[in-house]
Amino acid sequence: MSSLFAGNESAMTVLKHAVKGANHHAYLIYGEEGLGKRTFAMLFAKAFLCTARSGRPCGVCRSCKKVENQVHPDLKILIGEKRGSIHVESIREIRKDCVVKPNDGELKIYLIANIQHMTEEAFNAFLKTLEEPSLHTIFILTAEHLDQLPETVVSRVSPVELYPVPEESAALWLRKRFPETPLEECLRAAQASGGNLGKAEKRLSLPELSEISGTLELLCSAVSAKREYDLLKALAVYEKDKAKQVQLLGEFLQVLRQALLGRSGKQARAIQACLQKRQLIALIGLTEEIREKLSTNANGSLVSAYCCSEMRKIIA
Repeated sequence: MSSLFAGNESAMTVLKHAVKGANHHAYLIYGEEGLGKRTFAMLFAKAFLCTARSGRPCGVCRSCKKVENQVHPDLKILIGEKRGSIHVESIREIRKDCVVKPNDGELKIYLIANIQHMTEEAFNAFLKTLEEPSLHTIFILTAEHLDQLPETVVSRVSPVELYPVPEESAALWLRKRFPETPLEECLRAAQASGGNLGKAEKRLSLPELSEISGTLELLCSAVSAKREYDLLKALAVYEKDKAKQVQLLGEFLQVLRQALLGRSGKQARAIQACLQKRQLIALIGLTEEIREKLSTNANGSLVSAYCCSEMRKIIA
């Protein structure tokens, strides 16, 4: 577990202080896709419900085992799978359940993953819950980015940000996860993913992502060097396969966000070195726009041409 969250000492400190009694009524674990937000949220829940006197979560007590198997009566889990999938009815059920005392201990934990997928009505109902928390209730929430959420919600939670792990630590973790994969290949996956274990794991387990990584490298190099021909060449690779276009641009979007935040990763560092903050923000907006267009019936070739034209203007 320590290698899984290496470099996230501040988040682990929040966890340790919380289980010692300095707890808030709501925590928001946030960070890019693939960092293990839900895993960390479950670790948080296990620590709160653990019955050991010290070293929580112990991982061996009856309560810890119940949390691992997701059968603990004082742990409720709600997961948003896509935009608008967390409805107000679910939040109202939680509000009703909050007033009921815990079954096994002193706390009831509500883990709500991907709260950015709440409807507006659900957010409004949830805000009332945050404003009037029960003394025995703790909310553990996850989201990718704070700007996806209403400020009224963000201001009422204790934010806990997760970061990518150091690339060397990521490579060692991947080597244990894929013992037949050479360490050098694990390191390349870790570097290409900027220390994001979830994305690195996908690269090693899905051949199509390994294929996309080469095109991503070409696209990032084209942006870094401001080479229009290579930019057009990279964007044209999947113009007849919109699913892979979306995947490619999703990977590129993560590199841009890493560059904007000054995170590690060979591609992110190269782009950060040659583009200004305003250019990175503009590229992120454009990439999100293009991915949205590809989710419709837009022509892949035309979208690629438009994307190339707009990128060229931004990076010029």
